[in-house]
Amino acid sequence: MKRRYIDTRHGQIHLAEAGEGPAVLLMHWVPLSGRMYAHEMPVFAAAGYRALAVDLMGFGRSDRREGPVWSVAQHAEVLEDVLSELGVRRVTVVGGHYSTPMAVELAQAERAARCDIRALVIDGGPMMPPEALQALLQRARLGSGPGLKDDGSHRTWLWDQAVHTFGLFAPTDFKLDDAHLPQVYGFIADFIDSGLRADMSALQAYDFGTRLAAVAIPTLVLTAQTEPLRASFEPMVAARGSCRTHVFPVDHPINVPTRRGEFANAIVRFMGDLDR
Repeated sequence: MKRRYIDTRHGQIHLAEAGEGPAVLLMHWVPLSGRMYAHEMPVFAAAGYRALAVDLMGFGRSDRREGPVWSVAQHAEVLEDVLSELGVRRVTVVGGHYSTPMAVELAQAERAARCDIRALVIDGGPMMPPEALQALLQRARLGSGPGLKDDGSHRTWLWDQAVHTFGLFAPTDFKLDDAHLPQVYGFIADFIDSGLRADMSALQAYDFGTRLAAVAIPTLVLTAQTEPLRASFEPMVAARGSCRTHVFPVDHPINVPTRRGEFANAIVRFMGDLDR
């Protein structure tokens, strides 16, 4: 696996890549980084694809800044610069959770033509009733840290937050054992790299439903049975219209160490069908 930094019009972005062939651009959940796809990238590479896992601006090893976060359109511009710098063609764009709008923005007709984007994969998104989305954010408990506490709870806040998050997004499978421990440490490292920020204000001004309805390239919509964003699945499918769908059984496999590769294989099958 190779790693590199690329200068873009909005700052420097970090990415990892593996394999050769048509590109798959992988965008992560929040507050994680491209690290979340480390065990999926070899599957794409083995299937003949070039996997590109980016750290979105503000996360992982990419630039972050104080004040307003990058807008959805600015994120898309950064990713256009990445694809241009790498000279990749026939790109499949994969967005999950926070990054789903960025993937949809890249799939708009003008950008898709300019970047030679062939397909869109979306995995969770903001098409939930506002009260349901707000309730989920409250359950996730993501914030900027607890500050210093007289009871000393700030000493374990990061650890407790990581364990809580994986318990929320893999409620059936998650248990604190040797298999899951690297996930917990990875979450902590990524959250620290983000400056303990999980600011989602960039999504508020983005008309996700309208932009998704305007997508004209082949689309795969993913979810899992216990996915906390499961309620967004049917609205996204309805907004997109003609598309492929896939529902992972029980928990989302990206959060289950014993099911590594299942996520990538679902996308590989979709891309393979496009080539037939």
